[in-house]
Amino acid sequence: MSEINTDNSFSKNERICSALQITELFSKGKSITIKPIKLIYLQKPSADNDAKVKVLISVPKKKLHKATDRNRVKRLIRESYRLNKNKLYQKIDSNCQLLLAFIYTENLVYEYTAIDDAINDLFNRLPIKHEESNI
Repeated sequence: MSEINTDNSFSKNERICSALQITELFSKGKSITIKPIKLIYLQKPSADNDAKVKVLISVPKKKLHKATDRNRVKRLIRESYRLNKNKLYQKIDSNCQLLLAFIYTENLVYEYTAIDDAINDLFNRLPIKHEESNI
């Protein structure tokens, strides 16, 4: 079975930093929207030393003009993901990787509870395909 990440950290290797991965996620990925967050996801075969789930968080300047508001929303999304990611790790197979992009879609700064509820609902609705192992 897959190894479950029991710590609640959010380390550098769990973030999408590669332009190739970002392009692949936005071109091939599918999306689910629950206000105030849109989730774009892509499931692909896992690389050996890569994290099982890689995350990108985006809060457009067009939606929230003040940098302090954008930074606050990014912090709230990161915190909610960090505390709820174990649910996601339990759903994934050991031989696949999940790329996620959280995009904030509203013009107002929502409270933590609204963002947390939206992320939990998104995780519950996420259709993760379990690949058959060829033995």
